[in-house]
Amino acid sequence: MSHGYKVTFETELDEKYSSDKEGVGTVRVEGDCEYVWCAGVEGAIKGSVCVFFSDDYQLALLTHAVSPGARVGVPACECTGSTYGWAQICGPAKQGIWASRTAAPATILHSTATSGQVDDATIGLGICGLWLEEVATESEATHAGWMMYPNTTTGNIAA
Repeated sequence: MSHGYKVTFETELDEKYSSDKEGVGTVRVEGDCEYVWCAGVEGAIKGSVCVFFSDDYQLALLTHAVSPGARVGVPACECTGSTYGWAQICGPAKQGIWASRTAAPATILHSTATSGQVDDATIGLGICGLWLEEVATESEATHAGWMMYPNTTTGNIAA
């Protein structure tokens, strides 16, 4: 497993790959956005909210069952099953964030009953460092937002 920054990359941000071309854990900076190279998970779509740990960089869809302290990333591609791809961890969400229809902007987001989706209802696992820029108006759609090295936290957290 490699760690650190590279300056040239073999892969595109919005494509998935069948092999580990960059070395899981590799960080990529593109303008004001930062990404980490991860192993995919079944069901991950572009914009879904996923978690990963630094020991293996294996994505998992965000659910109520995720442990506190997990790092959060948003795949820049449909990074499913046995594939690899980039997950955004900092900057304006270029691919959008999958949020419920009722999620409000500039509030703390939480996990929902739908794997990989977030909402502002304080029912699920809280996420620090991830927020929407606009009111979510369509269910099952991605919305403009920002992230600043997000991670999961316990219980209901206040803004």
